[in-house]
Amino acid sequence: MPRAMTLFKNMGMNPIAAPTDFHGKNQAWPTQPTIGAFKKSEIAIHELLDITWHYLMH
Repeated sequence: MPRAMTLFKNMGMNPIAAPTDFHGKNQAWPTQPTIGAFKKSEIAIHELLDITWHYLMH
C-alpha cells in the first residue's frame, strides 16, 4: 500500500488507502517456518524491491 500511495501522490492525485488481500492470522509463533511464512516473505521482499526501484529511477 505505501508504494501505491507514493506513486499516486507523485502523479498529483489524492489517493485514499483501501487495503485488501490480507495475508495474516492471529496465531502463536510457529516452531518451524511454514510455506505461508515464506509466501509472506516473498511479498514483503517484492514490495521492498519495488519501492527501492521506484526511488532509484525517479
